[in-house]
Amino acid sequence: MNLTGLFVWPALSNRLERKAIIEEISGQYSPEQIEEMLQHVSRRRFGFLFVDLKTSDPDRMFQDSLVQYLRPSD
Repeated sequence: MNLTGLFVWPALSNRLERKAIIEEISGQYSPEQIEEMLQHVSRRRFGFLFVDLKTSDPDRMFQDSLVQYLRPSD
């Protein structure tokens, strides 16, 4: 399966599923940084994390509900 984008809702009920998704998309960033972004988007009502899997620019990989780009803190 080829994916170009991924929508991740922070309210994943299964902890193992959440961990697996975080590990899958954490190539450029640590799992802790991905978790931090999920915590950030969860503050917005119906918020989600969009992951652009096709971009080569790490600064444009993550978006908060398709409203703004996110970059994990160091």
